[in-house]
Amino acid sequence: MRIEYAVVGHHSRRESATKLARSLNAALAMDEGGTGSLRNHDLAWKMAYSPDADWIVVLEDDAILLDGFENHVQEALQHVPRDGAVSFYTGTGQPFRYPVSAAVKKALRRGASWLRANSLYWGPAVALPVHHVQPMLRFVKDIDRPYDQRLGLYLLANRYPCFYTMPSLVDHQDGESLIQASDRVRRAHVFKQPSGWNKKVVCIV
Repeated sequence: MRIEYAVVGHHSRRESATKLARSLNAALAMDEGGTGSLRNHDLAWKMAYSPDADWIVVLEDDAILLDGFENHVQEALQHVPRDGAVSFYTGTGQPFRYPVSAAVKKALRRGASWLRANSLYWGPAVALPVHHVQPMLRFVKDIDRPYDQRLGLYLLANRYPCFYTMPSLVDHQDGESLIQASDRVRRAHVFKQPSGWNKKVVCIV
């Protein structure tokens, strides 16, 4: 399986963005202050895109990777239940805080490797099958919404689910958001080494 990576970097976090990109041999889309978040995220998908790849993974510059991240990604993506997006992060903050928390607990009890939702809720590390990248970019180009919401609208419009790995393979540096202020702690529900992968799914309702 061939996976291509890109990192979305903001000039205020240049050092961490560069370090993350180098660790993954990833393309780096750096917002120098005039690019803007949406255009820069779109650029990251374009930079990582290769028709010979199976998956494209785009990460934010404040993502914290689990040890062995690339190997875990390879294994997880071989067990995705069906065609759709994959998020390697399930957050404790908004949106749907209580339904998400309940779904996480249920997945832990059942030994399920996946949560499922109809949209993308968090953007620190997202994977798309390569055949979705160009259609997604065409769909979102005129949508002026936050990055994760735009991609989520693409999934909703085309009825593709988003699957969230259990456990999360990335955590989130809980600093100040560059998009919007929040008093919620922005951390992963479960961030630890996975014991293995299956196709069991718990839906977020």
